[in-house]
Amino acid sequence: MFIAGMMGVPDFVVLFLSQPLPQLLLAQSSFYWLYLASAAVLAICVCWHRADPGPGRLLRAMDHVFDARIFWHRSARADYATILINNVVALGALAIGIASSASLAQKFSDCLTAGFGTSPGWHTSLAANALFTLIIAMSLDFANFAFHWLQHRSPYLWELHKVHHSAEVLTPLTALRVHPITALLGAQFIALVMALPSGAFLYLFEGSAEPLDVLGINAVMFVYHTFLGSHLAHSHVWMMLPRGVREIFCSPALHLIHHSSNPRHVGRNLGFTFTIWDRLAGTFYQPQDAERHGLVLGLAPADMADLQTPWQLCWTPLRKIARRLGLRKGTAQTLANGVRTSQS
Repeated sequence: MFIAGMMGVPDFVVLFLSQPLPQLLLAQSSFYWLYLASAAVLAICVCWHRADPGPGRLLRAMDHVFDARIFWHRSARADYATILINNVVALGALAIGIASSASLAQKFSDCLTAGFGTSPGWHTSLAANALFTLIIAMSLDFANFAFHWLQHRSPYLWELHKVHHSAEVLTPLTALRVHPITALLGAQFIALVMALPSGAFLYLFEGSAEPLDVLGINAVMFVYHTFLGSHLAHSHVWMMLPRGVREIFCSPALHLIHHSSNPRHVGRNLGFTFTIWDRLAGTFYQPQDAERHGLVLGLAPADMADLQTPWQLCWTPLRKIARRLGLRKGTAQTLANGVRTSQS
């Protein structure tokens, strides 16, 4: 799940937000303290409801939510190391410069002007801004879904995406357990998709239409992150949203099932915010509450063996892609030795 896709901010800001402290303090980050705190409160409420009545019920619920065996698991520690590596890559990308949604939207608006003439100059209104808000939120989610779908369909992208699916336990930070190349490709894919609706509104309203926001982010996404437990999608806490809401928004349990190694769960529930994309693509799976018991997360044992350490999470996908492309094993090993030498 990418911050660009979640929030729709320019990519340079996204790279800045990849640093830990701003993520906690700025509402434009999906790891804003309010979203994390609300997810924790929801998780405690869910676990309290399921816990046996009696003294210490609240403490038992809190122990389950903040289980040190989860947050200090070998897999979780690999998450933390991967995040640090990705931060270094993000800083390097600043020097290269990558396209932002805003600049691409302006280019698309210019194309519409060249093709259809001067903007009609529609007058903005609360209804137009509300529609813009919803379209932007759905476009962001569609971009995330589409890139996620591609990662599960392309053998090359799948090798990179295995890094995320190799997690044996889930914490909110597992959302950032992605290969650096995946993060960069995903940000650009999302920027391209977002340019279309943003550019269209820019052309039609001459820039006067603006999405409704709360604390500087899309109002729909603020509601999703604050009240619907988005961070519990990467956690060991099973939560289904109430009926009437779960049909529209993705319950956290849907993504937990997505990480299951059970063959009937593989490749299902690729969406993040709205269920509509999975329903249209035929990848939607509505789990039963009983399925939360005995879930095994991760990949097939053969894949898991090569995706344990931070070094393996970075190198293994590249080595396997090189083999798919027909590069000789010796060439791949020479590249690996060169990287090791540069790091020593």
